[in-house]
Amino acid sequence: MKTATIRDLRNNFAQLSAWIDDGETIEITKRGVSYVQVVPTKKRTIKRRPDFHERAVRGSKGKVINTEKILQMNKGKY
Repeated sequence: MKTATIRDLRNNFAQLSAWIDDGETIEITKRGVSYVQVVPTKKRTIKRRPDFHERAVRGSKGKVINTEKILQMNKGKY
């Protein structure tokens, strides 16, 4: 179990949040006395943004049109 103060909670929340994401229980102290324990509810997976390029390649069976091909196809139309 890791220990942090109320000030740490306020000023360094990102670090404490990373500890919680790693599954750590954190004891928060106030004026040197145990105040509260923060316990992660469960191990969660962080949602990542979808890989649009990979999705496009998979959906088009590898035939993705890049910007150069689009410009060539539209040459003279605009």
